[in-house]
Amino acid sequence: MWFVLVTLAGCFLSESTSYLISEESDKLERDKRAVVRIPLYRWGGAQYLCPITIGQTEFRMLLDTGSPSIWVASDRVDSRLWVGKKLLSVASTTALHVSEELFSQQYASGEVSGVKATVHMK
Repeated sequence: MWFVLVTLAGCFLSESTSYLISEESDKLERDKRAVVRIPLYRWGGAQYLCPITIGQTEFRMLLDTGSPSIWVASDRVDSRLWVGKKLLSVASTTALHVSEELFSQQYASGEVSGVKATVHMK
């Protein structure tokens, strides 16, 4: 499989760490008084997703405090295994700098491996 490990470049967060959650919705948002607002969406029990944009594609990233890596599936994976999922177009993401360095990440439920890359994301 071909995945891209994304290294954050040019990213900052404000010092405020307060968040608000509505009882009527699964949406968690940073406090409106904060410098940066990051919408988060509840997924399952205690997991949260936040939107990130790489190139022209928006992904919902699972926030994992136990992992220092952000990875996305590229258009070079076996697409039959990723039906209905967004894939990163390596050729059309012009700001993506793909290295020759490989990565591998072990999880309790499996593993992922691929090549490392750097990109600015929103």
